Amino acid sequence: MKHIPLHATLTLLAALGALPVFAGEATQQAGKTVEQAQKKAGELVEQAEQKAASTGKSLKQSTQDAWIDGKLEAIYALNSQLDALDIDTAVERGVVMLSGTVETRVERDLAGELARAVEGVQDVVNELEVAAGSRKQDGASDFGQWVSDATITASVKSQLLANENTEGLSIEVDTENDIVTLSGQVSSAAERELAGQIAANTEDVAKVDNTIVVKSM
Repeated sequence: MKHIPLHATLTLLAALGALPVFAGEATQQAGKTVEQAQKKAGELVEQAEQKAASTGKSLKQSTQDAWIDGKLEAIYALNSQLDALDIDTAVERGVVMLSGTVETRVERDLAGELARAVEGVQDVVNELEVAAGSRKQDGASDFGQWVSDATITASVKSQLLANENTEGLSIEVDTENDIVTLSGQVSSAAERELAGQIAANTEDVAKVDNTIVVKSM
């Protein structure tokens, strides 16, 4: 069927004297559509009010809670560090409740902080559980452990630099899971032992692996 442009159709209707009838019908139909939309909107508002009344919340609060819930789901879905399918959210009077499982304590804290940053959130009850046996639980992948290791390394290094009897610039310090590894070269066995003792006496150090080499004279 050949398509006839709208302007051509209107011209033809006008020539036949049918345009006023056509326009009248269109206006009547548009009026019915608006009336139906208004009726539907009224029904939705009434339903929302009934739901709000059943929970003891105002319509405004119910709407705000729903907005926060939807916002959180979108945030978690777009975050590459989180699996949104494993995180359940619920919002009650601005208080966000998180449940489900994550792979690390870092992800648990991240989910909580993202929730706190959403406008309108009053508080966050974070009941996310860290899945046992997750591969991300090991070593420095855990942010808390990484911070602890970095703190130990900085503390040991600063003490070696501050001690006039140790060549702090010649000694490398690495920490993993609270275990300190010392490497490099020093002038004597006594200095090597002193460096190891300084590391061992540092707070939170679990063990010292002293691989410092004494320079040959």
